[in-house]
Amino acid sequence: MALVTFGVRVAGAFLAYLSQILLARWMGAHDYGIYSLAWTWIIVLGIMASAGFSTSANRFIPAYDKAGDHAGLKGFLRASYLVSFGVGTLIAAVGAAGVWLARDLIEPYYVAPMILILAALPLFSLGNVLDGVARSYDWSQLAMFPTYIWRPLLVLALVGLLIVAGLPATAFWAAAVAVAATWVVALYQLVVIDRRLRPRMTSVTPRAEMRLWVAVSFPMFLVEGILQLITSADVIMVSFWQDPHEVGIYFAASRTLALVHFVYFAVRAASAHRYAAFMQDPQPHRLATYVRQTSHWTFWPSLVVALGLLATAPLLLRLFGSDFASGYPVLAVLVLGVLARASVGPVDALLTMSGHQKACAWIYAATFLINVCFNFLLIPMIGLVGAALATTLSILFEAFCLALVAKRRLGLDTFVFHLMRAPACASVTIDPATAVSLENADALHATSMALANDPDGSGLKTLVLDPQSLTPAQIEAWEDLAARATTPNPFFGPDFVPALLNGLAPKGSRLVVVTDRDGKWLMAAPVGRVKAGFLLPSATTLATNYGPFGAPLTAPGASADTARAFLDGARRLGPCSVVTLPFLPSASHPWRLFHALTSWRAEADPLQARAAHAAGADAPEMTGPQGKKAKELRRQLRRLEDLGPVRFDSVEGAEAAELFETFLDLESGGWKGRRQSAMASRPPLHAFARRMIAGLAARGDLRIDTLSLADRPIAMMVVLKQGHAAFSWKIAYDEDYARFSPGVHLTLYTRDRNLADPALRAVDSLAIPGHPMIEPLWHGRMTYALVQMEAGALSRLYGVALRADRALYGLVRSIALKLLNR
Repeated sequence: MALVTFGVRVAGAFLAYLSQILLARWMGAHDYGIYSLAWTWIIVLGIMASAGFSTSANRFIPAYDKAGDHAGLKGFLRASYLVSFGVGTLIAAVGAAGVWLARDLIEPYYVAPMILILAALPLFSLGNVLDGVARSYDWSQLAMFPTYIWRPLLVLALVGLLIVAGLPATAFWAAAVAVAATWVVALYQLVVIDRRLRPRMTSVTPRAEMRLWVAVSFPMFLVEGILQLITSADVIMVSFWQDPHEVGIYFAASRTLALVHFVYFAVRAASAHRYAAFMQDPQPHRLATYVRQTSHWTFWPSLVVALGLLATAPLLLRLFGSDFASGYPVLAVLVLGVLARASVGPVDALLTMSGHQKACAWIYAATFLINVCFNFLLIPMIGLVGAALATTLSILFEAFCLALVAKRRLGLDTFVFHLMRAPACASVTIDPATAVSLENADALHATSMALANDPDGSGLKTLVLDPQSLTPAQIEAWEDLAARATTPNPFFGPDFVPALLNGLAPKGSRLVVVTDRDGKWLMAAPVGRVKAGFLLPSATTLATNYGPFGAPLTAPGASADTARAFLDGARRLGPCSVVTLPFLPSASHPWRLFHALTSWRAEADPLQARAAHAAGADAPEMTGPQGKKAKELRRQLRRLEDLGPVRFDSVEGAEAAELFETFLDLESGGWKGRRQSAMASRPPLHAFARRMIAGLAARGDLRIDTLSLADRPIAMMVVLKQGHAAFSWKIAYDEDYARFSPGVHLTLYTRDRNLADPALRAVDSLAIPGHPMIEPLWHGRMTYALVQMEAGALSRLYGVALRADRALYGLVRSIALKLLNR
């Protein structure tokens, strides 16, 4: 259902553009210009007539519904309907009277269509409120289908019928059709929403809190109204000096530009609620990281779409009619404004969600005044290009002011090019007491001296090997390197990689190895040709979601030249001298080696921090949940013990390998099994897991912790070990016992089991940053980032394209996950 919702948004944008093309071709530039101006007035006035209730519905309705306050809910709904319809009717009446009284001052071809189309205003403003009500209940299709699909389809159908009936497709008749379509669609929404809500409010007397509702809605009305004026002022003001033919051309160019604007509004819609959540996060670096991501997600895809649009715009504009091709200069100037707005990301949403909406309102008001002044100055001088230039300059002012306020009040830099130059750690603040390094402390001294040894790289040799076809000597050398690696990593070891390459890695993936003059392995990691996003590939170390830890196996004696030799071998597997290192831990020997290079440039994404904890004799004391949380966990455990004997167990080696089959069954019985993402649900993943687990178990590097009820496992954790480090690889629990929080209890047990293991010094949860379950339990943090290594100017240009592709993919994935509620 959520994917259908996303499809409706895309289809609605396409349909809106298609409808404008068909109307322009049917009506001609002159009548299309009249109709475009009239409908623009309806959009502007409709936002104002809604009086902010269309947005405040998203605040009040969930609050009333959650509290079971049906009286308040009924009162708000009734007030929002009456206000929007009443104000819309009043504005329509005053507007129609004004047009009629000023008919001698207005061009005669505008008078009748303008008066007629004002009849749509009461239901248009009511429809805005109904959209807000439907969104508040997550009735996405009811909110979007009428506005984005049915109304434009109905307009096209009715205009087509007029043409078939022999009536002229004039602005007057198009206005009449728009009025009919608006009324039909809004009344349908009203009836459906009333039917859905009536059962819960039939016997309830509505309660009025008008002062509160207006106090909250009015600032939203100001912001939305001014924003719409900024968006539409140029079209309206063009009509003051230019004839309808020119108005139509300008409107067509601005509608074509919406293809680029779609990226900005999509990111804004997907990120606004997350800004609000991050504002409450006790770790401020997460907000800074997300701000940086959204700026990249907004700008780079917008740039790609804008360049594509500039290349195809002559053809797109000609679809409206041969006269519309002259709008290309207008579109080219407007594109600069859109990119200026995209360069700071959805900073307006950031400021609004952080309580700085008043600053936004003042900036929007100033932007509107500047827009009007520039339009008055430039349109008489240079016509349509003057209107486009006025809009672009006002947007530049808006973007600069919003970014400046974010910088001064929140300390956040949102400008995408500043973010590109910023060091990877600039926005991250990690308490040293909680920082966890998986580095081998015994190798630190050797590592610090090794940065400078072998300065010319003499004696180093790079091998590109097939991990499935290694000789016994090579396997032994790989095992030896894995055992003495400064940063242990089982996911790049001889048990994990061959299993991964058997169906779960890109074809042609290889093991890149650097040896010294005696043939001893100094650095090794699997590398494949992996797409950054949708299109562009690069040579990438195979740190995947199956093993999200990307430190190449590195010997204590490795130098920066070892890292250079590794990159020289890895880039052979990609199209350009760019090597991507995902999930590279920042507190590691390989991180320092790669950043010490001068012949390669390291471009790091913002650091991410995930749950981890130190272990061993020097580990800081760790406490469990306190207060009400601890009391609730004890209560849950007692209630669980009422159902039967409860036992925590931990097994290793061959016994753990046998128990892994039980883990697969437990995982398949939960939500992963229902989504077909459990390991047992996918044959290649199932085969990989069994092979990898068997190899690690044979070396004694596998542990499975279990919470059992009456000898039946109800929660299981798979822990992989390598040297002094451990990694919590997978967890599963029986959802029938979810009310007892078995996963939380097992995670606490696993932590205590790790602390009791004298061989361990650090443990990585491998969880996503901000994981709500494990972060309150494991107080340490392991930081990592995706690092992109680039050699040469051409590679840096390709690296920019890779980041744009990655940003576009991240944008689409973020929106899809939001719609899927994951």
